[in-house]
Amino acid sequence: MEEGVIQMFVDEARERLANIEAELPEIANGSGIQDPELLNTIFRTAHFIKSGACFLGLRAIRTLAHRIENVLGLLRSRDMEPSTTVINTVLIAFGVLDEMLDDVDASDAADIEPLIEALLGLISACLPGERLPALVETREVLLPDGRPIFRVCEHDLIQARRAGNFLYVVEYDLIHDVMQKGKTPLDLLRFLEKSGMLLDCRTDPSGVGDLDQDISRRVPLYILYATILEEDLVRAVFQVDSRYIHTVRLEEPGIALTAPLAQHEASMTSLGVTIDEGELDDMEAAFDKSLAQAEELAHAAAEEALDTEPDEAENFNCITLSGRLTIERAPEFKDLFLKALDAGVDFDVDMTAVESVDVTFLQVLWAAYKSAEKRGLCISVAGSIPDELKETAALAGFADLSGETQCPAGFPLLGERIKGE
Repeated sequence: MEEGVIQMFVDEARERLANIEAELPEIANGSGIQDPELLNTIFRTAHFIKSGACFLGLRAIRTLAHRIENVLGLLRSRDMEPSTTVINTVLIAFGVLDEMLDDVDASDAADIEPLIEALLGLISACLPGERLPALVETREVLLPDGRPIFRVCEHDLIQARRAGNFLYVVEYDLIHDVMQKGKTPLDLLRFLEKSGMLLDCRTDPSGVGDLDQDISRRVPLYILYATILEEDLVRAVFQVDSRYIHTVRLEEPGIALTAPLAQHEASMTSLGVTIDEGELDDMEAAFDKSLAQAEELAHAAAEEALDTEPDEAENFNCITLSGRLTIERAPEFKDLFLKALDAGVDFDVDMTAVESVDVTFLQVLWAAYKSAEKRGLCISVAGSIPDELKETAALAGFADLSGETQCPAGFPLLGERIKGE
């Protein structure tokens, strides 16, 4: 990507916000909503900003856009009247969002609490008393194996169900479903907003094992999605194998259980989408073949050491990485890390001269840190971390992780994101 995904997000958000000040007062007159379609467009602006900020880990922007979305959602459902106070408060909130986009790196430090309270006040004033607790209550969404994946505002779930939506958790793979198709996560979000509403999303890089395990071929991107489409149609929208789609059930208080989407034999051609049942398996087989071939080449060239070498032969005090660190070279730098760990001493990694990376390298680096932690060793970073590496780390979800996550000790890319050029 020539342009950083964060800057792409900022540019598109700004473009969508450009006419809000003129358009928002036009949605209503004294007798109520006058232009529902214009209201839908403004709602989608708030929704896009919330969804993009959710993926990029921009917490304050996400929180403010979320509450704006809540107000606009109640206007759409006619549960709230478009009073002058409502319109003016939403306009002010959109203006603050625009200001926060000036410096997304500093956006989490913005004082948005007064605005959040004002928006919540508007929401509370139009809800019946029995629904007020849902504004602060959350529900934990569990994967079929019992792992928690989301904690979602109960109000959002209620609104989604009242609108006749079904709820799904879909698991995309950042490597195969997004990056290797020349797409960005923003492309995926734009596509999904046409057929429903993204309630939450998160990546799960912490699922990567250590260097004693095979290199993972998936970096999961989980999306909690609401749509009117039923199970026999929704797979055509997600365009992934049904084993990665889970229906959400809300029977038990406080939690939401998920179950794998049943296999359907119905044709998807009515939606103009053809899904090859063997596409995912073929793609994974090709990935394995590519990785195996790369491993053979790496071992054959081991004596040459290419452009990834320790500072001194068989001295692993510092590993210097340079050039392109991509899937073809994964076995090479995996083997290098293993040799350094087998030496049984702490060592540095210098990534100053790295030109480009992909998610596979991040997986190997993560695995190396986990292996070092298991062996009681320490890996440190020597020199600066290139912006290219920070950007890829942000895309893979590391920018939204914290020390509270099950992260290997000292992993250098937590919370790293760069400001778009």
